[in-house]
Amino acid sequence: MKSLKLTIRLQIMATMGALMALIVLVGGAGLIMAERNARNAIEMAERDLPLLTDSAEMRAALLTMRRFEKDVLMNVQSLSERDRHAERWSTQYQAFQAAAARVRAVSTPEEAAKVEALVKEVDTYAKAFQQLLKDAKAYLISTPEQGDTQLASAKDNVRKAEALLEELKAAQAAEARASAEDARESRTISLATLGVGVILALLLGCVAIWRLVRAIAAPLDDAVNVAEQVAQGNLAVAMNVRRDDEFGHLAQAFNRMVAELTNLVSGVRSTADSITTASAEVATGNQDLSGRTEQTASNLQQT
Repeated sequence: MKSLKLTIRLQIMATMGALMALIVLVGGAGLIMAERNARNAIEMAERDLPLLTDSAEMRAALLTMRRFEKDVLMNVQSLSERDRHAERWSTQYQAFQAAAARVRAVSTPEEAAKVEALVKEVDTYAKAFQQLLKDAKAYLISTPEQGDTQLASAKDNVRKAEALLEELKAAQAAEARASAEDARESRTISLATLGVGVILALLLGCVAIWRLVRAIAAPLDDAVNVAEQVAQGNLAVAMNVRRDDEFGHLAQAFNRMVAELTNLVSGVRSTADSITTASAEVATGNQDLSGRTEQTASNLQQT
């Protein structure tokens, strides 16, 4: 099986692909963590905000029930005023029950148990107040003092309910703080993870670019050095062929060029040497011919 040649073109493509993959990986991780944090924040808001609002509505309804209770007692002898304030009290009691049901639906088991105990105390108080209204209609109660006396034990239930409301408020505040702390911790972890990913991507990118630059620069420096020596007349040099990529092919071609140039120079030198030898022989022949010509002329003069 023919092995894959790691050419410069392939190295560049692999480096760019790896960098793009790292960018996509880091960006995708950042998006996933941001989406998770946003989802957690939305879930916390959807749960905690209505919970706090309904709990506040429970407290407001209970306080308003106490105020209308006092109005009923102050007007116990006035049928119309008493009934009007009793109707308002009943409206607030229904609002309290509705808010308690909503709080119980989204509370933790511990909080739900507190809400259940709270509702029982308020229901006990409500039954006592409703009995007071019946007694007032039957003219068994005619003064506010009589009403206060009849509701004495029920007011203990109200105080217990108020104490449970404070406990519930404290528990909800603690849970909200815990949720906020979890959100901050999640954000810190997300930022740290994203930061590590970015740093790792930068380091890997720098290493990949450094290796690519080295793979390109080293053979280029070798080629420039050999070319300068050839330009100075040194035809005995050659490039090292250690690779099977574009630079390896360039080195082989350069070496072939130097070899052909060496052969050409050798041929020219050989031809020049032949011409020099022939010239010397011609010069020698000319000298011999000149000597013989002078000798013949001298012999002719003597005769």
